[in-house]
Amino acid sequence: MDKVAFVVDSLIQFYRVQNAAKELIASGAEVAVFVPEDSGHNSSAADTLKAISEMGFSVFANAAKSETHYQVVLESYPLSDLPSMRGLKFDYRMKVPYFLLAAKPSSSYIPYLQEPYDAAFVFSKYEADTFQAYGRSHFVDPPNFANLRKARKVEGGRPKLLYLPTFNDKVSEDYEAMLRAFEPLRSRFHIVVKMHSATQYLDEEAAHRTALLRIGHEVLDQSADLASVLEEFDVVIAGNSAAVFDAIYAEVPVCVLSEDVNRFRMYGDTPLFSFVESGTIPQAKSFGELERAVDAALQLREEQLTLKSEQFTPPQGSESNLARVVLSYCAIPIAENTYVNLRRSFIQYFEAQIQAREDSLSWRLTAPLRWFLDKLRSVR
Repeated sequence: MDKVAFVVDSLIQFYRVQNAAKELIASGAEVAVFVPEDSGHNSSAADTLKAISEMGFSVFANAAKSETHYQVVLESYPLSDLPSMRGLKFDYRMKVPYFLLAAKPSSSYIPYLQEPYDAAFVFSKYEADTFQAYGRSHFVDPPNFANLRKARKVEGGRPKLLYLPTFNDKVSEDYEAMLRAFEPLRSRFHIVVKMHSATQYLDEEAAHRTALLRIGHEVLDQSADLASVLEEFDVVIAGNSAAVFDAIYAEVPVCVLSEDVNRFRMYGDTPLFSFVESGTIPQAKSFGELERAVDAALQLREEQLTLKSEQFTPPQGSESNLARVVLSYCAIPIAENTYVNLRRSFIQYFEAQIQAREDSLSWRLTAPLRWFLDKLRSVR
């Protein structure tokens, strides 16, 4: 029997792969989900584990007692290196980003976050090109949008606006100004706010959290699956966040509220900056520009549909189903995978070179101390 494990530390990460997990189970594979007890913010790990367990999946907080050897382990970043995951046994380790495309490359594309992986799944042309720098990648359809259906609009119903704020790139902490900016939109739209998981759990986000409760006619937390939520909306405001691209994929007009969408650039402009510069995604750099950006987004529906087609559609003829790609790895014994073994040997060689250089430097730097200690011992 094929055995596959997912390692996540938030429901956002799990929702991205949930349908793939179900497909694997339907194919006869044994699937386990690990939510490391030493991950997340405050009580988020415990809440995430409980929610996934209630969905009917086998969930574990610690790998120490696990005797199962998994053919494939999938995670968004190196959670398997946490102390609670010591003892997790596997053949292949694969990356599955929890976003369709990173809005913050400087914190998402750091080499040490990619190096552990034998292969990576990607959901955009941009990342299919980028991740070639680190190894093999598989451009697939995002499993969380597999069942996307647009909700039928109620005749005469009020249009709905979804606000998806981020937590580390606020336009301002003047929350009264933020509330005033949303007032004209509250009169036009039924506003729903979906909190970032960090805003929900971090103590330092308390004031932001309180303000968001005042903005929305409704407020959702991390338990809401964004892919399903987006089905009901007419327009989206997102922070400098990958949530922008979820809206694009769900074909909901979107604008971004951020002072600087290029703040997190790495070796070039961020993709979001490029899309803003091209005029495809409107940007509000301040609260005063917010309503204008919303109206602009509503006029750019066709341009954003084109962006979806160009950026988030896997090439024809490729295997674009995540679960089937995982099963193809399960079918190849690790000892017979020449590419993966050569890659691992290559990495181990360079790690050994670095360690030897560090050891050599350490030996030279500590030579005077060793000479002194030898003299001291000889005097005694």
